[in-house]
Amino acid sequence: MTGRFEWMLWGRVSLNTFGLSLVVHFRQPGGYIGYLVFIGDAVGSAICGAIWTNTVLKQLEQNLPESAIPDLTLIYERLLAQLSYPVGSLTRDAIVKACGSAQIRVLASGAEFMGFIWVAMTRNLNVKNMGQTKGTVF
Repeated sequence: MTGRFEWMLWGRVSLNTFGLSLVVHFRQPGGYIGYLVFIGDAVGSAICGAIWTNTVLKQLEQNLPESAIPDLTLIYERLLAQLSYPVGSLTRDAIVKACGSAQIRVLASGAEFMGFIWVAMTRNLNVKNMGQTKGTVF
C-alpha cells in the first residue's frame, strides 16, 4: 500500500459517471420519474439554467408544428401554456422532446465535468506519513 488515496477517488468518479449515464438513459421523455432524485447547488443550478436556456428554445423552434409557431414565445416562457396542450398532440410532443433534449445535456455535463474537476483539485496526500490526531476529535 502506498498510502495514497487519490486513485480511489478516480475510481469513484468512474462509478459516478456510470451512475449519471444511467440517469441519462432513464430520464427520457415518457420515462418513469420515480427513479430519479436530484439535489443541486448554486453552481449546478447556474450551469443547468444556461444549458436549459440555450437548448429548449432552439428545440422548440425545430420541433413545433406550424400551427403552434405563433405561440412559440408563450410556450417557451410559461409552464401553464405548455401544459394546456393535450398529451399526445404534436405540440405537446414537441415540448416534451425539447425538454428531454435539455435534460440529457444537463445530465451529460454533470457526469463529465464535475467529478473530474473535483478529483483533480484534491491533493494526493500520503496518509501513511500523517500523524494521528490526539485528544478529543468531536
